[in-house]
Amino acid sequence: FDVVFFSLSLHHHQDGARALKEARRVLAPDGVILVLEPDMRGEVSKLCAWYNDETRTISQAKRWLAASGMPIEEQREFIATWSFKGLGEIFDWIFPYYSEQYDQEAANFIQNFLGPRAHERPLTLSDRLTLYLLKPQPENENDQ
Repeated sequence: FDVVFFSLSLHHHQDGARALKEARRVLAPDGVILVLEPDMRGEVSKLCAWYNDETRTISQAKRWLAASGMPIEEQREFIATWSFKGLGEIFDWIFPYYSEQYDQEAANFIQNFLGPRAHERPLTLSDRLTLYLLKPQPENENDQ
C-alpha cells in the first residue's frame, strides 16, 4: 500500500506496536503511514471523557509511535470544529454514541462544561487532533 492510515484508532488497539509493525510490513517501499489521534485538550474529548477518558490510551499510542523504530517525519496539531444547532443536538449525538439513554447528570455536566455558551446557536466545539506522518526506510536492501 502507498498509504496506511490509522484514523482515530491506534489508541484503541490492544497491541498498537503490532499494528504499526503490520502497517510497515504491508507498506510499499516509498509509502507512508499516517496516524491521526485525538488530543485530550480538545472540547470534544473533554465531553467524551465523561463516558470514556482516553488519556491513558492516547498516551500509550504516543509511546507505540516513539518505540516503532520508524521516524516521525512530520507532526501537525490542528483544531477541527464541530457545529451543533444547539445543546439539544449535542445530547442527540452523545447519548446514542455511547449507547446511553438521556442522563440528567451527564446533561448537567455538559451544560456546566459549556457554561454561557450552552445557549449559543449554533454551538461550536473544538476538537484538537494530532496527525503523525511516518515514512519508514526499507529495513534492508531486499526491501527496495
